[in-house]
Amino acid sequence: MFQDVISLSKLSLGKGHFFDEEKTKVRLMLWGYAHLIEMDAPYSVIANLVRIRNHGQYRWDPFWDIREKKKNRQRKSRDIVDIIRGTIPVFPAEKIGRIKSLSSKANIPHIGLTFNEFFYPILRNSIDHSDYILHNNEFRIHKGRIKDPSTGIYTQVIHYDTLFGIIRRTYAFYWAFFLLEENARRSFKDLRGYVFPFDKSLKGLLEFKIKEDGSLIGFYIHWPNNHSSHFVRNEDGCEGCNIRIDSDLTVNFFVGEYFKPHSPFSALVQPNKKPIYKNSIYNDKPLEWVNAYYRV
Repeated sequence: MFQDVISLSKLSLGKGHFFDEEKTKVRLMLWGYAHLIEMDAPYSVIANLVRIRNHGQYRWDPFWDIREKKKNRQRKSRDIVDIIRGTIPVFPAEKIGRIKSLSSKANIPHIGLTFNEFFYPILRNSIDHSDYILHNNEFRIHKGRIKDPSTGIYTQVIHYDTLFGIIRRTYAFYWAFFLLEENARRSFKDLRGYVFPFDKSLKGLLEFKIKEDGSLIGFYIHWPNNHSSHFVRNEDGCEGCNIRIDSDLTVNFFVGEYFKPHSPFSALVQPNKKPIYKNSIYNDKPLEWVNAYYRV
């Protein structure tokens, strides 16, 4: 979508098809801005990375507590049937507020403050609710005022030059984000075919699922009772097995039966039994516990 919007905004659209080619291009840029601002994934990724920097755990939804507080408030004022009808939304301003708080605690406040360069709630609202006018090279807001970055004055009228500056900074931020995300996943390429010890008590073995082009797309954890937990995301969709999301939205695993008494090797292995692992996802070779990573 991101590449499509940029490409479309550079095309010569032709007056025969559009009433005002310039305004059409501006609307495309505005739509791209709003779409980028609303995306869940970048906020979740950034919030989780900063949580980990703060020695916290990864959360399936790092904003779940904000959602729960809203849900509890609504229970007091609305019928429960109304709540079930839809998910309680967490808005971009709330997510950015959480990221600012987390990054401040991690002594990297610039991570959260970066959003000040391009995120304007009033601008977002006016675009999302189609509550604006394009006239005389100006973006005019119907409700609310926005602080003009060039003058510091709150106004309902933003000249195109200022508006395009905000949009360019937004595009630059998200373009950099996606490049970094892709490079981070490709940095796992040398780990293809390696096995890592995971959970030294239960004796799990971890393999990263890495495509031929070197991109990380998931993981497999093999347990010594011939069970596995995995999550993989590719072009065909997501696939997960034996994964549990705990009450605080952290990720855990279904590992099978705990035995009591059990083998000294692992609580997942019966007494006098040998551990059994599934074969490697890469070459179907048998796996065994080693207290260090190794290549299969």
